[in-house]
Amino acid sequence: MSTSRLTLDREELLETITGLEKEHTGHGGPTPKELAEHLPFCRNTVSKHCRELEAAGTLEMQWRFDTYAPTRGYVLAEGVEVDR
Repeated sequence: MSTSRLTLDREELLETITGLEKEHTGHGGPTPKELAEHLPFCRNTVSKHCRELEAAGTLEMQWRFDTYAPTRGYVLAEGVEVDR
């Protein structure tokens, strides 16, 4: 019996961030929760990948101050472009 495993595609994640970033007129990019609503992955998986891309210099974390608490939002780091 073979097991199929989904993997989060880097380019798909970056494209989703870019698309949602355009919707945010305030400070900070889309949160992992918002990204997970547009991807077939849970918030924790998206958050893990965003942190890894942040450590690699591909994304920048920006604090967003929502109603209840500050949350992490992510945007593409300066000079990073999405391959389309």
